[in-house]
Amino acid sequence: MRRWSHSLFVRFSTAFLLVGLLPLIALSVFSLKTFTSHVEKNTVNNLEQMVYYMGYNLDNLYSDYNEVSKLMYVGTTDGSGLGTNQSAGVNVNEHERINQMSIDDFLSTVLYSDTSIRNAFFVRTSDGKLYRQTRDNKAFDPDMLPLAEWEVPLRRNPRQLAIFPTHDESYYPRTGGKVLTFGRNLIDTSGSDLRVPKVVGTLFFDVDSSVFDPLFRELNLGSKDELYVLDGNGYVYYSNRGDAGQRVKNAFDSKPGMLSLSQEIPFLDGKVIVRISKGDLYERLTSTRTAVLVAIAICSAVLIGMGVWFSRRLSNPIRGVIKQMVRVESGNLDVEPLPGGLDEVGRLSHGFNRMVERLRTFIDEAYVAEIKQKQTELNALKSQIRPHYLYNTLEVIRMNAVASDADEVGDMILSLSKQLKYVITERTGCPSGASSSIWTIISTSSRYGSKIGSS
Repeated sequence: MRRWSHSLFVRFSTAFLLVGLLPLIALSVFSLKTFTSHVEKNTVNNLEQMVYYMGYNLDNLYSDYNEVSKLMYVGTTDGSGLGTNQSAGVNVNEHERINQMSIDDFLSTVLYSDTSIRNAFFVRTSDGKLYRQTRDNKAFDPDMLPLAEWEVPLRRNPRQLAIFPTHDESYYPRTGGKVLTFGRNLIDTSGSDLRVPKVVGTLFFDVDSSVFDPLFRELNLGSKDELYVLDGNGYVYYSNRGDAGQRVKNAFDSKPGMLSLSQEIPFLDGKVIVRISKGDLYERLTSTRTAVLVAIAICSAVLIGMGVWFSRRLSNPIRGVIKQMVRVESGNLDVEPLPGGLDEVGRLSHGFNRMVERLRTFIDEAYVAEIKQKQTELNALKSQIRPHYLYNTLEVIRMNAVASDADEVGDMILSLSKQLKYVITERTGCPSGASSSIWTIISTSSRYGSKIGSS
């Protein structure tokens, strides 16, 4: 581990990764955070803008239907001739007329004044007679018409428009539609005492709940999202959760994991509240964040791979030099030359090759000189050993001759021994006289040898 931690490869790889990875990760995280914050901020701003316009359009929508309900008080359907109706009670009760037209025609005028109005009703107060008009020839069940429920807020506030939350169109069986009902009293203003309103009749008209769809379509609400149109008391006038007409106690409270937006609706003295699931809202952002993280991981992996590759490419020649150095250090000079190059590592390899070659040459020269010296010493030793062996041999022969009473032979052998000692000691070329003396001694020894042999 110590060798690994002190390795140039590890140090270079660590430095390369730190220099490359840390800025990459820091920049990526910072960019991702900035991008996420920017997108979230823009998303919230866009939603707030849409909710603002939604509240504004809802207020205008209710105001428009409020104006439709006031058609009973104008002289013509286009709004001209505005003034008090001096004989509303007589017209309704005796002539069954509103604004100089029959009640049925007036209801048709109301019905076709807006494409979203589906049904129109007028209930005469004097005898409770019901007049109605509808766009389609639908079967009508008067017992299912909740007039008693509708008249409660109108009796409490006779001069105010009553708005009834979204409900089923149950009085027209098999339609299965959802409508929003508006109601307004027709008050006779011909009397002198106007403090107590004299209600002649009541106008009701149903508006298809799909009129809200264009307003809410831009929000693209999901299954987890919530939308409420509430009055000041928390009663739901419209909801995508199916709880219209109910009072939602926590409608104005925020919920965890939900982005809550609201906008005032002055006409209702209420609000439009939108709660959007953050998970669904930022789903695309989450996908983008995941893609960025995957890209960061891929870039990091590529950077790590490149760092390892470059580090190995740099350190492998150095490792090769170290390996060959270890072999040379152990005494093995039979190493392959390292590949060279033009960089610093190549120059190092070239220098190492030259060093090994010179070291091999030097060792060869020193080894040969030592061998020659040893050979010379050996030869000198041999030269010393051989005369001694010869002297000892001659002395043994002489002693045998003396022991055999061959004194003349002994003297001859002694002379031979001295002559050989002189020749070996001098180790130079012998003069001719010496050579002849040696041959004389050899001849004499041969003669005496023959005599000794015969004896």
